[in-house]
Amino acid sequence: MSCLKGPRGVSPGEPELVRRAVSTLFPRVTTLRISLPARTYEEWIPEVSVRELRGACRTVRDQAAPGPDGFPNLALKAAVGTRMDVFRRVFMAFLREGCFPARWKRQRLVLMLKPSKPAFEPSSYWPLCMLDTAGKLLERIIADRLEAFTDGPAGLASSSCPTCHPAVEDVEHVIFHCPRFTVEREELYCLANGPLEPETFVGFMLENERNLEATSSFASSVMTRLRSEEKARRR
Repeated sequence: MSCLKGPRGVSPGEPELVRRAVSTLFPRVTTLRISLPARTYEEWIPEVSVRELRGACRTVRDQAAPGPDGFPNLALKAAVGTRMDVFRRVFMAFLREGCFPARWKRQRLVLMLKPSKPAFEPSSYWPLCMLDTAGKLLERIIADRLEAFTDGPAGLASSSCPTCHPAVEDVEHVIFHCPRFTVEREELYCLANGPLEPETFVGFMLENERNLEATSSFASSVMTRLRSEEKARRR
């Protein structure tokens, strides 16, 4: 990022060059729709707290460029501070529905020419992608909750595996090694025509929709089992 502090960059103005640069920097990929397994029980989703919302706001830089909505960060943070109850209700509605608005996934793209690079080459540009800050706030709330869960006793915290002690029950151990999930793991390996490794797991998951759904089902099964075990330990 230090390079961006130098002389003001230049964005391409010719439409054809812009199209070529965008297609080079952002190749088209097949969109996969994930069909999540039906929940076997109604999960309680905690209300978005004032602390969570304030924490999310603190991660937003005041002078950062806005996204497609053009709403300055300072103005949005002032609005949140004034009507925090409204923002909490809106974000809570999205969490309950399991929905992240498509509008907040759109980005405003600015192409900046790299120093000493030919302007006619698509690879000569830095892509700067700006998202709407409201979406960033929701994203931060979700990320903080995921981190708190996976690091907690009911998640995938670095504690000893009850079956494979003293092995640490981290993500890699649960997915690839722990015998508690052998049946679910073998079903996944059948689709892959052999064992998966950490280096190949993501590639397998994104290869096609069938693999993505199978991986999602595997993860859901693992998390349900871990939650059940944690509840049993607390009794």
